[in-house]
Amino acid sequence: MFYQQVNQRILSTVLTILFLLVAPSGVHATDFQGAQLPEGKATIAITPNKQTSALNDQQKFVRQQLVDTVLFYDRHLRVDATGQYLDRVDLDNVRQDSLVSSIASTAIGLISLTIGDQLGVVDDAAEKARITLANLLNTDEDALFKTPRSKSGWFKHFINPYTGDSQDASGEKFSTIDTTLLGIGASMTARYFGSKSDADPQARAAARLAQSLVDGVDWGQAMRFGDRPGMHQVFWGAEEKIENGYWSLPFDEYVVIPCLGRSVESSRGVAGPASVFWDKYIADTTNLPQKDYDGHTVLAVDSREFTSHFNHQFAFFFCGELANDPIYRAELAELMRADQKWFENVGAGALPKRWWGLGAGSELKFDPNSGAVLYSAYGVAQIDRNPHLTFSPAIMAGFLPVENNGAASGNSEIVNDLMALYASDECRYRFAGLDILWRCSARDPKLRVREVEGVDLSTYMLGLAWSDPAVGPQFFADYGVKSRPAGEPVIEDIRASLMPSAPSAAAPSGKK
Repeated sequence: MFYQQVNQRILSTVLTILFLLVAPSGVHATDFQGAQLPEGKATIAITPNKQTSALNDQQKFVRQQLVDTVLFYDRHLRVDATGQYLDRVDLDNVRQDSLVSSIASTAIGLISLTIGDQLGVVDDAAEKARITLANLLNTDEDALFKTPRSKSGWFKHFINPYTGDSQDASGEKFSTIDTTLLGIGASMTARYFGSKSDADPQARAAARLAQSLVDGVDWGQAMRFGDRPGMHQVFWGAEEKIENGYWSLPFDEYVVIPCLGRSVESSRGVAGPASVFWDKYIADTTNLPQKDYDGHTVLAVDSREFTSHFNHQFAFFFCGELANDPIYRAELAELMRADQKWFENVGAGALPKRWWGLGAGSELKFDPNSGAVLYSAYGVAQIDRNPHLTFSPAIMAGFLPVENNGAASGNSEIVNDLMALYASDECRYRFAGLDILWRCSARDPKLRVREVEGVDLSTYMLGLAWSDPAVGPQFFADYGVKSRPAGEPVIEDIRASLMPSAPSAAAPSGKK
């Protein structure tokens, strides 16, 4: 056994080196210039693209940022050889040495392909989605890429993007939340490309694989009932041993698991564990835990602890039931005001109002005594826990759907804030010909973090997409995750096309 493991590790290393030698140039960065932006007010350059002539100034800015963000996923996070997406891009180094893919980042990558296709800015989006999914499903017996799954279909969080081998950080843990995000990305892929499948064989192939992935996971298995209900966070080993210490309360990012599970169950005309859990613990959003901050009552992990605001935004964008719930939308708007209020309070009114947004991702770590920058590393900011004063345009954009004056009208205060950041060279990152907003610190917003994480950048893309008239709320309504009656034509047509010889939804227990 020992020699077998050593030989497998050696083989994995050799295959990785071979992939790196032939990897397309699009998987690595070339000219990060974020720390050398010109002095003074910057000119906003709008990238020519679909129907920009009819847009107002705010809409043009939204379009430029959306296109560049979609292209960031396509050109720099995506590994073309296998279609997997890197966990993060190191802005200081060429990415040829990156051996970490996150299936959560790949989930967002799939969604970026649907948005990029909708905008007409990503070539061969359907074929790219097909490659991504074919590798994840291990459809080719002779392919060099093989990734382990548990007996009920769960994936590991981190894998080698060239070989599919699990990374040490994942160990024997199969992740429910990361698999669910991948399932959400696949579900949107199935519906979006499925709607185009009659005229496009590549779209049909991508949709079939996407639906196969969605149907190949036992989503209800993650539900935990009893005295302390919640969602299992991980299963250990291919046989899915349960560890009681690894479970989540009913409100945080894990809320999307029963939402997706319920959607799959309803499409089959059944009410399984995910549906039961949703109806009992989440459907009535007035019963979700809340916590007060300076007169603002916001959804929280429980009455004692706040949670980072990407959790609320994931729930909105990835779960149609919550996006359509007027109470949840009102809570999200209240959370936005609480977020802005926290920065107002911590700065004693001295910080510009455009500096706000409590989220996750790379941040600068400062010495508490000298104020000097120590290093750049991952951090999660929330109300009452943001010592480095990090603020996030990705979170700002994620609140666009619940702003009183939406970006579609050209009168958005949030878009004004984003445009002001861009024009002031605050949180602005120029990277390999692209120009986007990302995270920085109120201590000095012209300093730049080192990395961009694919999953944490997602709310920037999603909020902008919601506000762009070429995508908009209807895109999420048509293709997003929500419960639909059994017999939905697009999905049933795809399922009917999954012949016995098609890629199996059954999950392999590991490498063959």
